[in-house]
Amino acid sequence: MGIDKIILEKRKELGLTQQELAHKLGVTDRSISRWEKGTSTPDIYSLKRLSEILNVSMDTFYDKITVDPIFDEPVDIKIINRFTTLSILSTSLLFISFISFLFAYYLDHGSKLSVAFQMICFTIIIISVTIFIISCVSFSLRYHTKKLQNHYKKLLIRYLGVFMITIIVLTILIITIGGI
Repeated sequence: MGIDKIILEKRKELGLTQQELAHKLGVTDRSISRWEKGTSTPDIYSLKRLSEILNVSMDTFYDKITVDPIFDEPVDIKIINRFTTLSILSTSLLFISFISFLFAYYLDHGSKLSVAFQMICFTIIIISVTIFIISCVSFSLRYHTKKLQNHYKKLLIRYLGVFMITIIVLTILIITIGGI
């Protein structure tokens, strides 16, 4: 039986409503409702007052408190550095493809050299996107604990944002210059 069940059963045994118990504790009846549903847990001061009002020892409450185990997984700098390097590389390749496009645009349209630069441009874009996708997938599969998931996700989202903005800006520039 968890803390939620203890509070509910003892409150009913004493014939108290949620509102009456809340008044005695100095909290809202919604707090009592959340405690009894198990969606939240009373703080230490409320537990002390509950133990007095409900005639339950504090040990009873403490025994029911469960704590998630601590995973002491260090941040892997090698993984972060590899992901950062690949992200910068893929973003740089996008810029190189843009420069390749500019060469193709300013050369004689339809010439073999112009077509070659256009092909280089699209090939580099495909390589860049492929590198970025592979690095994102391998990076996101590396974290294990919730703490590191949040740390790694923030980094992943940051580089994903930079990459997507770069693609959008370069696409707009290519379209406005009169390319594709």
